Amino acid sequence: MSSKPNITLKKDIHRKQNVIRIEFEYNSKLNYLLKTATHAKWSRTRNCWYLVEDNFEMNPFFKIFKNHVYIDYSALRRSFEIVNQKSKDNDYSFRSQTELPKGYREILKQKRYSENTIRSYTAYFKDFVHYFRD
Repeated sequence: MSSKPNITLKKDIHRKQNVIRIEFEYNSKLNYLLKTATHAKWSRTRNCWYLVEDNFEMNPFFKIFKNHVYIDYSALRRSFEIVNQKSKDNDYSFRSQTELPKGYREILKQKRYSENTIRSYTAYFKDFVHYFRD
């Protein structure tokens, strides 16, 4: 007799959107159901499936998965206040106004860094300049 796997649903923020995280141990059948029967998306950065909260409805989700898993939705009851507070602390809007030193990006390209590395280095350099602006 095999027991059903568990799915845990949690509130989170991903790409500045309120989302419902769908966490479970790897299961190809569940992955297939999420891909075909829901609008869930895979997040490589968070390493989990998620649904945009505005599009999430518990009853249809429950009907799809009730025969396959146990669904733990207790974490959904918590408010987004804690998560929203964390996202407010990380305001990087200043990056668009911060200037890089002349030739900085070109030097990174000459060193043959990848575009992702260049993006990271320039963002962190702008953080540094902003922090020590005075």
